[in-house]
Amino acid sequence: MIERQTVVHQANALQELMGQKSEAVAAARAIREREAGHTDEANNWDQIRNLLQERRAPRQG
Repeated sequence: MIERQTVVHQANALQELMGQKSEAVAAARAIREREAGHTDEANNWDQIRNLLQERRAPRQG
């Protein structure tokens, strides 16, 4: 399991680099890692995606 500080750092870097696409990029990486049999890496990307998702402003309905 990846440390929370590392998740935050990776999420920040990804968001700075990819902007609004960062959540989709993290999800795609998780899928690729899982398909390659790298469960731990996939879980790390899931954590990064989850943090990015939490940060997203709620949609106004």
